[in-house]
Amino acid sequence: MRVSDRSTFELNRRELLRRAEDLADAQETALTGQRARRPSDDPLAFAVATKERSREIREDVRQRALVAAQTRIDVQEQSLADIATVLRRAEELTIQAANDSLTAEERLNLATEVTAIRDTVRGLMNAEAGDRYVFGGFDDDQPPFDDTGAFTGDLARPQVELADGVRMSVGVSADVPFDTGGPEDVLAVLVDLEAAMAADDEAAIQLNLGRVQGAHERVVSARASLGGQQNAIAVADAVAERMKGEAKVHQDALVGADEVDALIDFQRVQGAYNAAVRIAAELPPPGLVEVG
Repeated sequence: MRVSDRSTFELNRRELLRRAEDLADAQETALTGQRARRPSDDPLAFAVATKERSREIREDVRQRALVAAQTRIDVQEQSLADIATVLRRAEELTIQAANDSLTAEERLNLATEVTAIRDTVRGLMNAEAGDRYVFGGFDDDQPPFDDTGAFTGDLARPQVELADGVRMSVGVSADVPFDTGGPEDVLAVLVDLEAAMAADDEAAIQLNLGRVQGAHERVVSARASLGGQQNAIAVADAVAERMKGEAKVHQDALVGADEVDALIDFQRVQGAYNAAVRIAAELPPPGLVEVG
């Protein structure tokens, strides 16, 4: 009898296409490490994994904000440490200038050093983290202290999220360490001290000694207050890192594929595909063949 071999050819073609699709899927699994890459693969697992991915991204964004906040605090802390050091030197110069055995010329020389200290302090008060001035508040795109020493910044402080619903103000505002406009205004104290030394005014020098000491104590106290913020950020960062890791583990458990298993499966599917190709190559083209 004569039968058509077209149906046999068509069945083999479909089998070859199916094997090709299986191979592509196995290859994608091996490359991406994802067992379920689309909702249709596993709707429930994919939905939960998507939420875990959102959680991972949220924690990563939080960590980036924490790093920025930590940088701002670190720059403030170092700046205050340096200011405290030079203010200590200003205190030493004041004590030296208060000595009644000094001449007017010697006090004038000390006044010159105080001028240099004032310029150094003003530079440190305009410290930057990246392109932002850390003592400028929200007006942090320009130096908060101008050439005259006047404060032109803002006293508000940015905030950072430590955890869901938990926020913390970052750093210290300029008035805390520098008493901007107050009796212990750091730059004003140095200006007055310089003037007193240049004028050879011993009484004024002695009066300013207490102000210099008070300014130094304010800076030291403000610097110490930053330690608690640094600790809080370190803890928040560690928690965010752990939460991010957990979210990644959950995603892998839901839709991930074991690397070794995925590779073995790919090799198996590739072997089946190659066998199907060989069979297809050996079949005659569609037509009529005679059997029986």
